[in-house]
Amino acid sequence: MITFNYIGLSGETAFLETNGTTIWESMQVKCLNLLVDHPLYYHKNLCKPHKDMVLFCLDRQHVEFVKEFYPETEVQFLPTAGNILLPENGEWKEAVAYRENLVPYGKREMDVVFIGNYAPLPDLASQFPTQTKEYIDYYYRIIDDMIAHPKMSLHKALIKNLKDEMGELSVEDLKTGMEALVFLDLYVRTYFRAKTIKVLAEGGIKIHLFGKDWDKLNCGKSENLIWSGGQVDSVACVKAVCNSRICLNTMPWFKDGAHDRVFTAMLNGSVALTDDSIYLREQLTDGKELLFYELEQLERLPELAGELLHNVGLAEKITKQAYESAWQKHTWEKRAQKLEAVLNQWQ
Repeated sequence: MITFNYIGLSGETAFLETNGTTIWESMQVKCLNLLVDHPLYYHKNLCKPHKDMVLFCLDRQHVEFVKEFYPETEVQFLPTAGNILLPENGEWKEAVAYRENLVPYGKREMDVVFIGNYAPLPDLASQFPTQTKEYIDYYYRIIDDMIAHPKMSLHKALIKNLKDEMGELSVEDLKTGMEALVFLDLYVRTYFRAKTIKVLAEGGIKIHLFGKDWDKLNCGKSENLIWSGGQVDSVACVKAVCNSRICLNTMPWFKDGAHDRVFTAMLNGSVALTDDSIYLREQLTDGKELLFYELEQLERLPELAGELLHNVGLAEKITKQAYESAWQKHTWEKRAQKLEAVLNQWQ
């Protein structure tokens, strides 16, 4: 059984036997469970290890986190991969065939696309679990620390702040403390997502936004924000990338992993413009297969995007090199080969 984010492994009644065990356990079904979020979001699941399950994390620091705090769970690294559009009948057998069907770079209709939802920060703050001034102040101290140190992973930032506040803590207290603060992850990610979009728009770059609630973003040059009108499905997302020159990405606080937006851009002829991670820096070269920007230097974003938009030759060279790299190493077929190898070890 292959699943994502513990779906089917979270006590759903449809998958429970009358004695309370899961059908997967009673039938000794091997389970491959791919997490696309930080493992902290699944603390309760991880506290009940499943003996016939292998957990896959998309960030190597997440893997080390599970090994340290939930050692009874078998865990491996499996990054995300890029998405492509399949033809109505059959599949793409060759990389050349798919590339030849892409819209040429110079004929694409959108300069920059961003795919992802937005939520106003005050709305997120209103949902903090405890609203007393003491707790609110504590939450914002952690938020400020994460914003000031954007290279630090979520769990390392939470551990640091928990220890600063309460001194040395047991492993169990650290786990429950981190779980109680995991909601801050969304706030910090949204802060940088909104700031990145605003810097580009206010720097004169038009951005097509695909996701919820971007009409609520307070931007000094809102005329440069072209909103799709709401959330769109995965197919529409890939189609948007296929018609864009630049695919903007902000990493969801994965400091040693990747996001599928990067590889999807590479596979669909759009230049990925993204903040970096240790893993991405190892796999890809800045200026060759994509462009990196730094969260600490967002003011440079309009310049980076502008250079790509005005230097079509450079952009086309990057998209060609990106496509070849992604097709060779970062498709879901390549990830499936890793899953197959794990299954074969069980035989």
